[in-house]
Amino acid sequence: MPLIDEIIQLAVDDNSPIATLLRRCLVLAYSLDNAKLKAWVGSELNGYAHTDDVPDYRKVPVIAKGFFVGMVRQINDQPLPPSLLQKEHRHFAETAILTQPIAAYVPPQHGTTKEPIIGIEWPPDLTAFYQHKFIDGHVLLRAWQEIAPSNLIALIDTVRNRTLRFALQIQKELGLVSDNFSALPNEKVDQYVMNIYGGNVVIGGHAHDVKQVGNIIIAKNNFPALEAALKSFGIAEPDITELKAALDHDAVAQHDASPSLGQRTGDWLKSAASKIASSGTKMGGEVVKDWILQYLGLS
Repeated sequence: MPLIDEIIQLAVDDNSPIATLLRRCLVLAYSLDNAKLKAWVGSELNGYAHTDDVPDYRKVPVIAKGFFVGMVRQINDQPLPPSLLQKEHRHFAETAILTQPIAAYVPPQHGTTKEPIIGIEWPPDLTAFYQHKFIDGHVLLRAWQEIAPSNLIALIDTVRNRTLRFALQIQKELGLVSDNFSALPNEKVDQYVMNIYGGNVVIGGHAHDVKQVGNIIIAKNNFPALEAALKSFGIAEPDITELKAALDHDAVAQHDASPSLGQRTGDWLKSAASKIASSGTKMGGEVVKDWILQYLGLS
């Protein structure tokens, strides 16, 4: 069975272990020799080293609970209102960022009502800071984030569904060339990997290089930086060469006039935005436009 067909079969089978599906995707990543796919699959299998690298689907709502002891009684599983925490600490009572390997979040009895609630302990220093700030006459000894089983099931299904969509896109691109992965343009594969993340991030060659696109800054007249950003966004080399020619042409045409987004650059941007939109990348055209405006010193 061709590798891509095997991945599709594993993805549609709810009984197949998610780690098995991802390991087959790792084989695919090396067959495609695609750094972005290697980074994503490796992070899902081995965990994310940095919270900034974690995709949105691994950020889940939680309820914070605590264990209190007083002079005459103890209180178990007491909910901790986020409003009682300082602003910079409230996320500990609202959201968990799941950085561990995906196998850590597969419930032992996946799909049953007996699945345990997973708890993530607060840092000891944070618990100590709030020891006396919740209930008069009681000391907070432990605090943790509770993650509902339904959120973990949703995480597994999200990875499975996005992997399936990715595999179907690759299968469509392959057409009649079967497993001839060398026939696929790397830029096209990069776009499909971005869709796995949700279409709003730029993914580097390694997990620690994953960055929100909004954090990328292009200095004025720094074309190598603009080129690198566009490549990481999946824009092909010929398109970037076309942009450089358009920018140079518009710069000459404007002479000493105030810099602006010239006619040819604007036409290139419309064409690029159409390509990005067809790949399913959210807000991609606006991101590229902003980079170009930064390059021109207009943003």
